[in-house]
Amino acid sequence: MDDLANFFDNLNLNIIKSSRNKKDGSPSWLLVDDQYFEYKSGYEGKDGKITWRCNNSEFPNCVGAVFTFGLKKPIHHLREHEHANTIKTQVKAVKASIKEMSSKNPDAKPRKIIMECQKNISDEQNNYIFLLIN
Repeated sequence: MDDLANFFDNLNLNIIKSSRNKKDGSPSWLLVDDQYFEYKSGYEGKDGKITWRCNNSEFPNCVGAVFTFGLKKPIHHLREHEHANTIKTQVKAVKASIKEMSSKNPDAKPRKIIMECQKNISDEQNNYIFLLIN
């Protein structure tokens, strides 16, 4: 049964809420793929196909793009990136999971939530997060 639960968990995309809203005021979402590249939603087709464009602020003209059908895996790559992935995207994903877990468990101790979200990341990422917090 645990294998089945893990299978369905792996079908979900790693989507985080952006700190910025769209021009019309609606929330904006970011997709983080398995290589830790960050994408913003470009457009959604009538057939449910969502095209995501690279969201790296240091390379604003990057042509990297992927598409999904709905908010489920697999992620299909359209065009490759013109840059390497950065640790900032990984840190954003960790921060988003901390916020999500704290909203779901308001009575949990903050330190426990942070430790739970950081248990699967490298020391380099932990150090970067520590510098951001302090």
